[in-house]
Amino acid sequence: MPDTRGEIRGINAHNERMRDEYRNPDINLGRSGLNIHFKRPGGLYTEVLDRLVDEKQVSLRGLKGDAILFCEFLADVNSRYFEEHGGYEFAKRFFGDAYRFCCEEVGEENIVSAVMHADERNRSLSEELGYDVWHHHMHVVYLPTVKKEVRYSKRCKDPALVGTVKEVITQVSHSKRWKSEPVLGEDGKPLRDEKGKVILAPSYGALQTRFAQYMRTHGYTDVERGIEGKRGKHKSIVEYKLEQDAARAKAAAAKAEQLEGISAQLTVDIEAQRAALTDLQDMTEYAEEVTNCRSILQEIFDAITEFLSRGALLRDKKAEANFFEKLREKLVSFFARLRNLLGFELVTQMPLEQCQSPQLAEEGEKLALSLQITSAEQRADTATNKRYEREEQER
Repeated sequence: MPDTRGEIRGINAHNERMRDEYRNPDINLGRSGLNIHFKRPGGLYTEVLDRLVDEKQVSLRGLKGDAILFCEFLADVNSRYFEEHGGYEFAKRFFGDAYRFCCEEVGEENIVSAVMHADERNRSLSEELGYDVWHHHMHVVYLPTVKKEVRYSKRCKDPALVGTVKEVITQVSHSKRWKSEPVLGEDGKPLRDEKGKVILAPSYGALQTRFAQYMRTHGYTDVERGIEGKRGKHKSIVEYKLEQDAARAKAAAAKAEQLEGISAQLTVDIEAQRAALTDLQDMTEYAEEVTNCRSILQEIFDAITEFLSRGALLRDKKAEANFFEKLREKLVSFFARLRNLLGFELVTQMPLEQCQSPQLAEEGEKLALSLQITSAEQRADTATNKRYEREEQER
């Protein structure tokens, strides 16, 4: 993954665990002491780069302000592989060998930081196996450098030196370091596509192939390379976690759909009451109460929908607690108004632990279903009694 000077700051904070908390809920900072540094940066990544430039070990000559200065090699293997081979101790040996591959590939002098993370929980595998499984992986941040010959220009006072090599510098250049090479056919000539363009072999794909081969030759014979030629969009850790969170929210979304169905039924029921009570003097007051009930119920649905759409990674405990407290108040208000509207008693005070739990939607559904079953008969009895009273007065 290539990064500019601005982009590397967030990666620096993540890799070196410089924050007190992270949006990724699977990071357990209590285990960060188990993370292994194969090479410590000795300062911020940008400070390391500036120091190397000052010492003339690398050069940024001719680069633009938004140039790519850092690359990151993420060595990652399915967590189940490590769990089946010895867990943490096996992972240390594996990534120790992986780090030596990186040194051979890009030069250890160009590596800014190399750290194995052992403090991120693999949520899905932990739930499957019934105990905590940790997602071991390694981040290697390095400078993409090439050797560049600097030659004397025509402005040189000595004509004999023009065009000769003045010096060889170590130039930071992502484009040259990871330049894609043409795919060669059996005749040794570059292959071309239907439009006549030379087919290039993705440099990162070739790197992955070399890594898999290196690890197999160093004893990890059961390591398999990812699907070659697959071109998927790179996802950040946050994006990946959000996708997982969205999948887990489908069950909750189904509950919300059930509540919407209850809302539709209540709306039909209320409209039926409106038609049956057209001759009552309190029609205006009744209609206002109906409107208030529907308005409060809509607010409840809107709040639940917005809350689910945010995902667990975009919520904190305080915000979540505030949400459930406000939702409890709206539910109590709704059921209190509905009780007055339908003319029967309903217990509106729910235990606090029920109001502040994921079971709230289910409890609300049960209450609404109970209202559906009992309200029709009670409304019929009320209407009958009032009719008898009018007839008695007329006599």
